[in-house]
Amino acid sequence: MNKNASPRALTPKFIAFFCLTLALLPAIGGKPETMERIAVIPTNGPSGKLGHLDINENKQLLFMGNKMNKSLDIFDIQAGKLLQQMPGQEGCSGIAYSPTGDHVIVGNGLGDRSSFCIFGNEDGEYTLAERKALVGSSKVRYSYYDHNFYGQKRIGEKVYITVYDSKTLKHIKDIKVHDQHYTNLYMAHKKPLLYMSAAEKICVINTDTSELVATFPITLAKLNKAVALDEKNNRLMIGCRKPSTLIVMDSETGREITSVPIKGDLDDITFDAKRKRIYAPCGEGFISVVQQTDADHYELIENIPTANRARTDLYSPGLDLYFIAVEQNDSMDSPEVWVYKPI
Repeated sequence: MNKNASPRALTPKFIAFFCLTLALLPAIGGKPETMERIAVIPTNGPSGKLGHLDINENKQLLFMGNKMNKSLDIFDIQAGKLLQQMPGQEGCSGIAYSPTGDHVIVGNGLGDRSSFCIFGNEDGEYTLAERKALVGSSKVRYSYYDHNFYGQKRIGEKVYITVYDSKTLKHIKDIKVHDQHYTNLYMAHKKPLLYMSAAEKICVINTDTSELVATFPITLAKLNKAVALDEKNNRLMIGCRKPSTLIVMDSETGREITSVPIKGDLDDITFDAKRKRIYAPCGEGFISVVQQTDADHYELIENIPTANRARTDLYSPGLDLYFIAVEQNDSMDSPEVWVYKPI
């Protein structure tokens, strides 16, 4: 645990007190920022890379791929503590939670030894329900549109998006991918669309028809890694590493609208529709916060210091909390999840 901060339970009384304090800051001469860290939740394991995050908002449980510890870590958000570590998850990176079936799927990317592990909730604890051997299965997503799991798999030189019913866990179909080298997936919530961040382009797949319906070239930067979506305004947010840039694109036409410089070594990106902000966790040691003024105008408003290599994140609209996974460093006894309250 960070020696300079201690975890505390995120009780409704504590969050209400915290929000009241923020509201009073201007009156006492303080300067509110875009978000404040309100908790630190330690976990167990060696130093090194951490995977992605997802959440069960109803039960206030956070899931994280603890890659170096080879475990799925489950946290009680309200109590501010680690609940379970599910072992045997070597190479765990992608995490997706299904509220439909109360399942968690873990993508363990280990080349020819890759697998999906699916955990189900029984009597308040998650246990391994099924393991599926699938080559190249590090990327997984849950679709709020059709309530299915989507993940990557390879057969020889061919790459597919494999689809499973998130409640019954039955295989539905495989969707052929036309570009083997992609870095991230984003599922639209209100349309049957999947956005793939591929090499210097975005590929759009209709998940109902399994067809590639559009390919949007990226010209304003290279090494595009992460993608998020503002569905109301039809805007894609694309995080790139070379140079470190956030690109905004029309999700219907592929027109690049603008770009904003951000900090380096990005791996994730999230959109806060309530505040019209984009949060970009950067391994350089910052969260770059970009404000959407309107659909076509964006500006960097803050770089929040974090820690080196802290670059996977999650914003929960239901809880209105932001989470970032932080690798162990010299000032910490263990890896941690830092919890922020956006202002």
